[in-house]
This record gives sequence, structure tokens and C-alpha cells, in this order.
Amino acid sequence: MSSGNVPNSDLCFKPEEAYKMVSTAEERRELAEKMVTESLLKIDVLQSEVHSMNDNVGTSCSECDRLKKILKSVDGEVHELTEQVFQEAYKMVNSAEELRERAEKREAEARLKVDVLQAEVGALKAIVKTPKRLSFANRILNGTPIHITGDSSSYSLFSRKFNILPSVTPPSKNDVFAITRDNREVDPISHREFVNWRENSLGLNENSAFLKRAIHEDIMPCLVFENSELALEILEAIKKNTLEMEPLNEGKSNLRECALTKVTRHCIYHVRLDAESEWLFVSLLARNRIAAICDFFTYLRYLHQGILKTGIHDSYWEIVNLKKNLVLARLGLDFTPKMYNQPNPDY
Repeated sequence: MSSGNVPNSDLCFKPEEAYKMVSTAEERRELAEKMVTESLLKIDVLQSEVHSMNDNVGTSCSECDRLKKILKSVDGEVHELTEQVFQEAYKMVNSAEELRERAEKREAEARLKVDVLQAEVGALKAIVKTPKRLSFANRILNGTPIHITGDSSSYSLFSRKFNILPSVTPPSKNDVFAITRDNREVDPISHREFVNWRENSLGLNENSAFLKRAIHEDIMPCLVFENSELALEILEAIKKNTLEMEPLNEGKSNLRECALTKVTRHCIYHVRLDAESEWLFVSLLARNRIAAICDFFTYLRYLHQGILKTGIHDSYWEIVNLKKNLVLARLGLDFTPKMYNQPNPDY
């Protein structure tokens, strides 16, 4: 064997040096192809793993985006629900406060109405306890026989009208005194209008002749003030029965400008049109006029509602007395109101 075919004793066989140890070109080619094929397989495996990882990453990103959207939506709903809860809580608190204020206001109004009703009840008791005056006109209109002076064969025309039997008995001294001691006479027009108002139950209908005359002749003169607009508003409030008037609970009265007369006086009363209006200070003159008008309308209201069971003719004379109080109040003279049953202080 030649030395060229004997392998070198210094060389050792190693796998990584297989390519170098291959003696022929064919073996080298096959080994190279095998290594390339293995590398390609590994590359394919790695690429598939990379694609799988990319898919997983994409799925994770999508899931993260979805979770972010859900979280954002939940946060928005929680915020909105929190706002709604606070708004409802505020509404409940405000509603409770309004209800409390309304209840306190109604309680105060109820107490005021109770005081007014107690005063009116006292006034009604005073009216009921007042002895009835049997005047000459009442005796005629109520059907009481009337003794007349003069010829015994003559008789009064009133007796025919009211179906009263004529009296032919000479009058006694007591009868003559009963006729002449009460020097009052019925106004036929006013009496006729009042009877028509009472029998037809017209109430506060201003179209009735009785009430129209009373407002024109008796009420409106009492409302002649510097502040004419407020005076008319007070009249409307009295008709609606919403006017409130109270004395001032002050130890010492102060000088103020009267809302009606526009003159500085010791205003110890205040008045308001209704529960929603503000209180206005009024002088004693203005208070007396308002009280007299209130007495008049309150008495008419009680008659119309049937609270007072007074006869027509007795109630007529009570109306006359209330009109007299209107005159006294208009002139600034002292009188005692009935419905506001409080004595007037000295001027």
C-alpha cells in the first residue's frame, strides 16, 4: 500500500468534521443536501412557531382591546350611576326640605286661620247674644198688630199689605212709647233691594242692586286713599276672603309710612292680600276702614251660607248698623269691629 492511501494517524473522527472527511464529491453533495433539508425543516418549524406566537399575540391583543372596551364601558356606567345616585339623593333632600317648609307654612297658616275663626266665633256669639230690638218698622214688617191714634174706625195701609188685622183699640201709654222711643224708619228702596238679595240668595254677586248700591255708596268712600291701586286690591282680597290683618306684637310702636295713606303714623297693624303676599303696615284709620268693610262682607257671607239664622228684618237692621260703622270708620271716629273683635286704642 502506498503512503498516499494510508490515513494520517494524527486525524480523529468527529461528526462535525464529516464533511471534511468525505473523500468524494458525491458524498459531500449528499451531506450538504441533508444538512440543508434539516435546516429548512427547522426553519419551517420555527416559522410555524413564530406564526403561532403571532396569532397568539394577535388574539391576546384583541382580547386586551375587548377587555379595555368593557372596562371603559363599566367605568362609564359606574360614573353615570354614581351621578344618578347623587342627583336622586339631592332631589330627595331638596324634596324633604320643601315638604318640611311647606308643612311649617301650612301649620302657621292653620294657626292663623284658627285665630281668625276663634275671633269670628266670638263675634258671632256677641251678635247672637245681642237682644233683638223690636222697632216700629219691625213690628209692622213682622206682622205684629199696631195700635194707631186717631179715629177708631181708621186703620193703617201697612196692615192690608202684610195681612195684619186693623186695630181699633185706642193706644195705651206703653204702646205709644214703644212706637216713639226708637226713632228709626225703614228706607223702602234699600229694604226692598236687601229682601230681594236675601230671598234670591244672590251671595256676593255684584250685579244685585243691593250689593251694587252698598259698594257704591258705603264701601268705595271708605277706600278713598292716596294709594288707590292698593285699596282696590284690598277690596278684591276681602271679596275673595283671602285678606289677613294682624296687630303688631311690639312693645313700643314705631313711626312708619302707612301703605294706604302714604303718611307717617304709628302703624300698629299690618295687612297682606293673601298668604303669598308681603305684609304692609297700615295706620289705625286705614285699619278701621278695612275692618268695617270686612265686617260688612263677612256678615253678608254668613247670611248667604246660612251660618246666621237671623230673620230678614233683623238682619236688615244689622246691615244698617254695619253701614253706620262704615261711616264712622270713614270719618276717623272710634267704633268696635265685630269680626275683628278688638277694642281700638286711643288716637
